[in-house]
Amino acid sequence: MLNTSFNENEPIVESPEQALDCFFRTAMDAVVVENTLVQRQPVEAPAAGDASE
Repeated sequence: MLNTSFNENEPIVESPEQALDCFFRTAMDAVVVENTLVQRQPVEAPAAGDASE
């Protein structure tokens, strides 16, 4: 495990749960938890004039 404080002004992440919590609360693009890469997926904005509104 790479043990670093990647969450500014907070203590060092000590568990996978804390790493994921930090990931979901921040603008991080990706985090590796054990053997799993978790990445944000881009979200496309609806096209102007989209009839689904």
